[in-house]
Amino acid sequence: MNEQKISTKHGDIAVLTVGESGPTLLFVHGNSACKEVWHKQYDSGLAAKFHMIAMDLPGHGGSDNAPDPETSYCMTGYADAAILVLQALGIDRAVVVGWSLGGHVAIEMMPLFTGLAGIVISGTPPVRPGDMESIAAGFHMNETTALVGQEVWSAEEAENITGSALEMDKPAPDWLLAAAMRTDGRARRLMFEAFVGGKGGNQAEIVATTEVATAVINGGAEPFINNDFVCAAVYGNLWRGRVHLLDGLGHAPFWQAPEEFNGLLESFVSDLQ
Repeated sequence: MNEQKISTKHGDIAVLTVGESGPTLLFVHGNSACKEVWHKQYDSGLAAKFHMIAMDLPGHGGSDNAPDPETSYCMTGYADAAILVLQALGIDRAVVVGWSLGGHVAIEMMPLFTGLAGIVISGTPPVRPGDMESIAAGFHMNETTALVGQEVWSAEEAENITGSALEMDKPAPDWLLAAAMRTDGRARRLMFEAFVGGKGGNQAEIVATTEVATAVINGGAEPFINNDFVCAAVYGNLWRGRVHLLDGLGHAPFWQAPEEFNGLLESFVSDLQ
């Protein structure tokens, strides 16, 4: 296990690498989270089979706040940061595993990174940015999701959204609450403004027309995402021809049921070979 920082135009990006052989997997966390949300993946048997990289997005975790927030704090900026990390590490082919915001980043990378072997998205509806009808259909709009684009969070608000995001009705772990409070609040506000303003790729069209293998693994009791929307979306290359819904799980199935999620992830990468 190796931790380092990679210098980019988006600031220094904190990166954790685990495993030295096998296909490369890049893990991208969700809004106001950090790379540590993936520890049930890189602390598992997957580390013996894959070269795994977990990064903190600009303005999150151990990464720097962005020197140019309006350029970096949007899905295209995050996608560019992820590509720069891969290039700095000499990686020319990778599977990207994205949770929530991280899944949107993975979709954004599809037309930008020619070495994308496949993507795994979880808690990520492929909506059309700037199209409020599409956005409203893809997400469950409620008091919690309203916090997604709010610049300043109180400790109570941070605990509410991080706890429900990771384990539904359980309190947020201290380290995740600390990551939420550390996040540059401009990253939330500017990302949300860019998203509803239509900045970036048409993600519905990208997934519908791509040849890149796409695995979708959601919790069946997802509190934030409309699974009916996700299942009805058009996919150009959907893994095994279906969206995988894991019974009784919420927004973070990779955390709640890591053995089941990891098994699907390993099968997906195996099928790509």
